[in-house]
Amino acid sequence: IAAEGGFDQIVKTLHPGTACGKKAVVVGGGPAGMAAAYFLARGGIYATILEQTNKLGGTVRHIIPKTRINDAVIDHDVELLKAMKVTVELNHRVEDIAKLVKKYDYVILALGTSAHGKLLCQKMGLVNSDAKGSPKISATDEIVPTGFYQRVGIAVDATGKAQIDTKTMATNIAGVYVVGDGASGPSTVVESIAGATRAAQAILGHTVTEDTFIKADEKA
Repeated sequence: IAAEGGFDQIVKTLHPGTACGKKAVVVGGGPAGMAAAYFLARGGIYATILEQTNKLGGTVRHIIPKTRINDAVIDHDVELLKAMKVTVELNHRVEDIAKLVKKYDYVILALGTSAHGKLLCQKMGLVNSDAKGSPKISATDEIVPTGFYQRVGIAVDATGKAQIDTKTMATNIAGVYVVGDGASGPSTVVESIAGATRAAQAILGHTVTEDTFIKADEKA
């Protein structure tokens, strides 16, 4: 999530890296997807985000209480993506990745997880939240997109999670990576960004820094 302090000054210094002629597509516009696209663009790879809803932000925008992370912070992240010339296509649902694999050099799946009705009830205040007003979300409340992975040919483990190289987030399909909650199950924003960072580093072939993305909310 973009640092709030001195944001305008930060944005003015940002620009995409020298183009290397490679293209990447990120499926999912939550924290992990946004971070992956940002780092890739900064490294010179033309990045596109395909998001199935009408706004970027994922769980941070739609589930986490605004008392923890408000929309303005997420909107700052969107501005960072614009500064990096990342293309964003909203209301774009992806059912298969075959065409994406042919069109792009790299495909990053940042699908997140889908929640049961209990999570929605918690968001609406119909059941108890924790002391900070945040929904109590456990691994049993959310579902990793196992069916999607199997349908597109990504190997999964006994728990239904994508089988990945945890150092690079790479799957069994060349050029395809999985990051975010869809890789490990429910996780914090910090963990999601960390996975996106590893994927970007594997693709770029060098270390990237999270200087513009702060770890302000370890429990988000």
